[in-house]
Amino acid sequence: MLVFSVIGSIVCLVMFRLISAVLIDLKNKNEQLEIQTDKERALRKELTESEKKFRAIADTSPLAIYMSEGVKQEAVYINPTFTTLFGYTLDEVPTVDHWWPLAYPDENYRIAVADEWQEKVEHAIATKSEIEPMEVIVTCKDGTQKNISWGFITIGKENWACGLDLTERKRADEERESLIAELQEALSEIKTLRGILPICSYCKNIRNDEGYFEQIESYIHKHSGVNFSHTICNSCLKKHYPEDYESILKKT
Repeated sequence: MLVFSVIGSIVCLVMFRLISAVLIDLKNKNEQLEIQTDKERALRKELTESEKKFRAIADTSPLAIYMSEGVKQEAVYINPTFTTLFGYTLDEVPTVDHWWPLAYPDENYRIAVADEWQEKVEHAIATKSEIEPMEVIVTCKDGTQKNISWGFITIGKENWACGLDLTERKRADEERESLIAELQEALSEIKTLRGILPICSYCKNIRNDEGYFEQIESYIHKHSGVNFSHTICNSCLKKHYPEDYESILKKT
């Protein structure tokens, strides 16, 4: 009986130690889990704050932003600038396939833009890289057209297309080029008038660039925009109207 009692005590001691070890292990694991949970909560909080900051930046960005997922580019988010610039909401352009015919109604132009864009996007998604900016003319919902420079980058599963409106800059460039052309033309005309003019010594008509003679008034008006009002000088008045010269001169 003593042997059985000793054996029983040993078994109980071993079981106690095993149970104690398991409990200690569980306690350690619970503590680790609590630490991990706290870390996860902190990370989730940081992520939520980052998402809020990002959304605030995206919502106020001057760039038109179209966020999509996958090669099909199914829309997840568009910012207010996108809707303001183009007039379309997320419901109207849920995928890029919905966007193409709206933004590029001309079929030939649409095919050219879509092919180039899709090639760039597929390469960017495959290589996790950006594309070279692509400048296009977008037709808006109200029928107006805008010059847009599109960029694209993929981050994880998300694809980011960002459009910069170049319309006013393009218009300013065109107006500047037009003004430069007008100034160059005016300078050319001034140089023409300052040069030697082939004029008839009898009728005073001028030979133009085509080799034809035209009245001096017409020639100068054409090259400078100057208008003429005809009168008569005193010498010509006396020569052509001698009998009325004195009386006319007194009146003037």
